[in-house]
Amino acid sequence: MVKVVLKNTPGTIYVENPLTSLKTDLQVRINKDKAAMLGIPIVDIDRTIRMGIAGIPAGTFPRRQWRRIHH
Repeated sequence: MVKVVLKNTPGTIYVENPLTSLKTDLQVRINKDKAAMLGIPIVDIDRTIRMGIAGIPAGTFPRRQWRRIHH
């Protein structure tokens, strides 16, 4: 979102996010037994970690609600 706003701002050039092109290996050990005991699917843990690190969009708000929150 920020990248799009910057790219659409007159006078800006070469707007790139270097974090999107970095390749990082990350190993996470998930206690599958404990996750199962708590009823947490492994795919949910994977998705949450990816959202936190890669910035995968978690959701969107209609503009009208966004204005209410920030004004």
